[in-house]
Amino acid sequence: MRAKNNILEGVWILFPILIFASYLLYRLYDQSAVLFFFPLDYSNDLSSVMAQLYFLAEYGFHAIIPHWYNGSFQLFQFYYPGWFYFALPLYWLTSNVQYAWYMALILVYLLAFLSLIIFRKTFGLSRTEASLFFLVFFANPLSIGNFIRLGRTVEFFSWFLFLSLSLLLFYYRGRSFDRYILLFIPLFTLLLLSHPTVLILFGFVLLSFLLTKPMREKIVLILLGFVSFIFSSFWFVPYLLNISKGSILSTYHLNTDSLFFFSGGWLFLNLVWAVFALSFLLLFYSYWKQKRFSYHELLFFSPVLFIAFLFLSRLVFFIPGLQQIFPDTYTLFFLFFSLYLLFNIKVDFYPLFFRRFFPIFFTLLAVFSVVFSFYYTPLFSKHTQLEHDTLLLLEEVDGRFVMFTTVSKPTSYSKAYYSYAPIYLNLSTPGGWSPQSVPLSYREDLDSLSTYFRSGNYKSFYTLLEHFETHYFIAYDDKCEDASLFVFFELVGRRGQACLFYASF
Repeated sequence: MRAKNNILEGVWILFPILIFASYLLYRLYDQSAVLFFFPLDYSNDLSSVMAQLYFLAEYGFHAIIPHWYNGSFQLFQFYYPGWFYFALPLYWLTSNVQYAWYMALILVYLLAFLSLIIFRKTFGLSRTEASLFFLVFFANPLSIGNFIRLGRTVEFFSWFLFLSLSLLLFYYRGRSFDRYILLFIPLFTLLLLSHPTVLILFGFVLLSFLLTKPMREKIVLILLGFVSFIFSSFWFVPYLLNISKGSILSTYHLNTDSLFFFSGGWLFLNLVWAVFALSFLLLFYSYWKQKRFSYHELLFFSPVLFIAFLFLSRLVFFIPGLQQIFPDTYTLFFLFFSLYLLFNIKVDFYPLFFRRFFPIFFTLLAVFSVVFSFYYTPLFSKHTQLEHDTLLLLEEVDGRFVMFTTVSKPTSYSKAYYSYAPIYLNLSTPGGWSPQSVPLSYREDLDSLSTYFRSGNYKSFYTLLEHFETHYFIAYDDKCEDASLFVFFELVGRRGQACLFYASF
């Protein structure tokens, strides 16, 4: 239990709470436009999530989905079903994926806040301090950008589970297990089904307890984890057995490569990432000093310290599993532990000038975070005339289709239309928005289809369209005027900048 005189105490914390809470509510209000406009812009992952929620409701788990990849897509063969089962009752209730997605977003926020309120005494927090913890963790620029604007609600759900599991374990840090430790099973089962990167990082939290708990309780934790693995095996066992069938292994991304980018905006991001990791290390030193350099405390935090060392030294780039985790995810991991330490360090362990200026600094940091997020994180993109025209052309499609948008048209993203079309028009495409689910050879053919079209090699493009048994495609701007395109294809319709072509074979 922390001392009652931590540096985050005082009436002044109401100011950062008000700042973060106001901005969170504003972004949630802005994102509510998703109830009326299906997201079709480049800055979103949520249209893919909506489509897969729809597929789960209409076809079922591990069903073959006819709408994507010419019927070669098996749902959740290589993606994580946890959030989708959480949101499925909301879809049954509303029969609308846009409503269900937004309701699930709000519900996860409420559950995360409730989890902190329930377990706040674990960290010795008042309700006000628990509110600050929640807002700093879930209303910072990284969380707003990823979880609300981009719509990465699958990862958001897994962070709620990470938070709840960590709070549960911290509750038992200074006490013996009782029957409530059984809550570990459903929470950990859901995390196993939800997101691998957050799961990996939670593994280091779990390791902290395995290193410091008595042998009897170590065995209990291992057994509870084993039960969770059994409950989640319906998904991850087929996943492991079939992983070579998709292209996930051949297109393994090293998401930590950005740690080596130091030009332009990457320099600022690398500085931010480093500041979070260094802040955790400095806070830990103060905390450890307060604990009289306790070996037990050092042992408990050693897994997190190890991750911080690997992150700052860039060695994470060379370690399988850790190299696939985005730096933003590491940053939230360090933020969680930094907040824990801030609430557990006595104020007397800070230098006098730090104590005097910390309230001002923290409040200004909250203001800067909100201003930065507002400036750099775009608001929800409503439909423009371009989207209206494209959607009207889609209604004329009678069969499979592909489309070729560019980043010069940031409000229209082909993958987003591939999500919209099955839900609202019952249309199919040789494309989709789960590329890891198809063999590499199939993805290469899709890439060639785009390359042939954009380069003007329409003969090869025609041949490959025939291979995919796809008659329709949508193009934009100068392609609608390209005379050589008319040699092979018939113009079905044109609206504004968009045009629809038909290939007869």
